Amino acid sequence: MLEQTMVEPTDLTDREPRVNILMVDDRPENLLVLEAILQDLGQNLVKAYSGEEALKQLLHQDFAAILLDVQMPGMDGFETAELIRGRGRSQQTPIIFITAINKSETHVFQGYSLGAVDYLFKPVVPDILRSKVAVFVELFKKKQALEQEIAERQRVELELRQTHSELERRVAERTAGLATANKALQAEVAERQRAEERLRFLAEAGRLLGTSLDYETILRNLAKLVLPDLADWCVIDILTEEGMFSRVAAAHVDPQREEWVREVANLADSPAIQRVLTQGKAGLLEDMKIGGSSCLAVPLVVREQIRGVITLGAAEYGMAELELAEALAQRAALAVDNAWLYREAQEAVQIRDQFLSIASHELKTPLTVLHGYASLLERRIGQTGVITERDQRALHVIYEQAERLNRLIELLLDISRIETGQLSIERARMDLCALMARLIDEIQPSLEKHTVRLISACEQLDIEGDELRLEQVFQNLLRNAVKYSPEGGEVTIRVEQHEGRISVGISDQGIGIPAESLPHLFTRFYRAKNVSAQLIGGLGLGLHIVKEIVALHGGEVEVFSHEEQGSTFTVHLPTRPG
Repeated sequence: MLEQTMVEPTDLTDREPRVNILMVDDRPENLLVLEAILQDLGQNLVKAYSGEEALKQLLHQDFAAILLDVQMPGMDGFETAELIRGRGRSQQTPIIFITAINKSETHVFQGYSLGAVDYLFKPVVPDILRSKVAVFVELFKKKQALEQEIAERQRVELELRQTHSELERRVAERTAGLATANKALQAEVAERQRAEERLRFLAEAGRLLGTSLDYETILRNLAKLVLPDLADWCVIDILTEEGMFSRVAAAHVDPQREEWVREVANLADSPAIQRVLTQGKAGLLEDMKIGGSSCLAVPLVVREQIRGVITLGAAEYGMAELELAEALAQRAALAVDNAWLYREAQEAVQIRDQFLSIASHELKTPLTVLHGYASLLERRIGQTGVITERDQRALHVIYEQAERLNRLIELLLDISRIETGQLSIERARMDLCALMARLIDEIQPSLEKHTVRLISACEQLDIEGDELRLEQVFQNLLRNAVKYSPEGGEVTIRVEQHEGRISVGISDQGIGIPAESLPHLFTRFYRAKNVSAQLIGGLGLGLHIVKEIVALHGGEVEVFSHEEQGSTFTVHLPTRPG
């Protein structure tokens, strides 16, 4: 059963001929969703409910793109794609696989090995699918227009040659004019040929960019692809999260000079390329020469944000090369964006699984202790009817573990409040030195290996803050100082005042923090690399919450640490709200 939807253009000025888009899925509701997403493109949407129906439709008409479901009864999407690629007429038709089930890397690789231009997972993002299909629609239209122009040009060429022969015999004096016209025609045909070569180049680039979901591999492939047709050398720099450019790819037509390309200074920071990045479009760097080469720079724009720059070098560049480089960068940016989205999804799944594992362990430990001591206490009281000193210790353990559970639950609730923007503070006048002294009095009796010392030049330091939330901040940092110094030692709290700001530093003599972990320390769910070896538990939430609470007070938290040499966390707070 085949259905064809003639979508009327929404704009009355849109008089372009419509092209066909084939949608193949055994589930009518999925086809309705695809139709709803693509109807704004104003093209002919043809629906097929099986691979066999799709092949029959391909016998009668051409399509700009095919959206093909993988999991179908009878002939599945992969078999259908293989048959489509086996026909000369449809061999180059773009195929986009869409699936909700076959998501493994094996299936993705199989899809791309069959010549698919993309492999999407349901539910698809409408804007992304629509933009991808729109690109293939536009390419199909341009291909049709180009074929028509070439046919017309061939017809004109034949007529001109006949006219030229006739005029040569009849009017000798017009030979020079006809020769000039013929030369211009040849130049135009050559330009058309160059246009075809550019289209083939971009098609090959699109295929190559879709062969990997690792953005560094994609960019390395791209750097090699442009050689030698578009450049003698190529470097690609990506903007990191820290706002610095990092070189991820470099290539040279001469393999012996590849090392030179890798060591070229950071081009992205040069004024010439900064101008290009500011404008947000490709540019010829007329005032910049590197190794005797002219330079061309193209920004990588991902979701309206500049995320990198491609710099090319060759003997000479013109507007044709500039336009080709810009079209290539657009395709590269789309491929890189897909790779980043895939990586973010993988990282999110990993963080979720890691958090669930840690959270279940952290919650189960106090529950097990609570259950064991409560059962023991119940049996002993049932037997004797008297609460002994041992029973008192059991009650104390039950209380401590209940408090631990309560803190874990409060951490999870605070994370929820932060995510929803509901974490707030209630400011009031408070004495920070008194708060720190009280925290020391509360924690010191429970410590066997540690001593806590308060160093302050003042007996009283008043600030405007939320005492309960600040107590949570310093209690967390103090507990961390004890927890991450399992061998014991002195924990120092130093309170200082400097020109309208108060600093509270908490130092320990513990295991310290690896240098590579310091930039990520306040990220939620993150735990330093060396805590696992020490068998130190935790959810990786406390420092994230500390940072958020301090930020609400208009302050900041900094950390200084060396592995095996202890750590110092310093909270800076304004004495009055800004």
